[in-house]
Amino acid sequence: MMDIDDESLLTEWQAQGLPTPTIQTINKHNNKAHLVWLLEVPVWKEHKHVVAYYKAIVNSIKILIKADQAYQNHFTKNFLNTDMYRVTYNDVAYELDDFRDFIISDSQEKYHQQDYEYEKVGNLIAGSRHIHLFEVLRKYAYKIVWEPNFKQCLSKKAEEINGNFETPIKVKYIVKSIYNFCWENREKFKPQKNRHVMGFKKIKNLPAQEFKQELTSRQRQSANRTSTIKNINKVKVIKTAIEYLKRKKIPITLKNIAKHTGKSLRTMQRSIKIIEALLVEDSCDTRSIRLIPQEYCLLAKRSDYGTILEKLVNTS
Repeated sequence: MMDIDDESLLTEWQAQGLPTPTIQTINKHNNKAHLVWLLEVPVWKEHKHVVAYYKAIVNSIKILIKADQAYQNHFTKNFLNTDMYRVTYNDVAYELDDFRDFIISDSQEKYHQQDYEYEKVGNLIAGSRHIHLFEVLRKYAYKIVWEPNFKQCLSKKAEEINGNFETPIKVKYIVKSIYNFCWENREKFKPQKNRHVMGFKKIKNLPAQEFKQELTSRQRQSANRTSTIKNINKVKVIKTAIEYLKRKKIPITLKNIAKHTGKSLRTMQRSIKIIEALLVEDSCDTRSIRLIPQEYCLLAKRSDYGTILEKLVNTS
């Protein structure tokens, strides 16, 4: 959670390339805000190395987006109070790894992706050998948890990483922690067998003509789903651009929207219905990115898929 006291910094997270906050709660009277990123997995206080990693991320983001340095992340504004706040939801949860590229060193320079490879020990994750070893080793462990000699492989890998440090550390307890966690949760690391996104069952014992009809029907449903996902993503990108232009008080034109979405002007012209829908003033102060995609998803299940944009405009 981040506390933003300066209205001009409300979209600084976007300028820095950070993931979209799960919740943005903006005070209607003074435009001060809280930005909240929901984590997929809790950070347990007992895991000191993970807590240190988390703190490095939080402190770096505070610097990047110029948030309140004294804010302690213990509570946030009541985003259910729409009388006092304007709220935007994103419905996405993140992992800590989604933020690791934004960790800042003491010289306030960003780390890059390649710096996290254990061979390049000159740039350690969060500046710590212990955190660096833990992060690299746990990802390796997830991949080999079902190997017969899992613990031996884990220890060997830990010693290999440790050997690259100028001053080696004790790896025994880090290996034990990762081993215990992976072994206790090993069922979660089982590879899924033939899981189909559409939930189709295998076609069995159908005549050739019926088989062809069933196959055509499934292909049509899959194509509709793919098209729907593309449209949902398009809506999200355009909405974010429009919000940015509004906050920066930049004229909302097709050219400016195209510039801030990274799309061509021709693409924006083809998306004029979506833009019109997003610009319609809504009487509700709680605006959710999920509302428009839900309209898409509901309509995509029906036969009148071609009326999606028309329905979108009429219900915004």
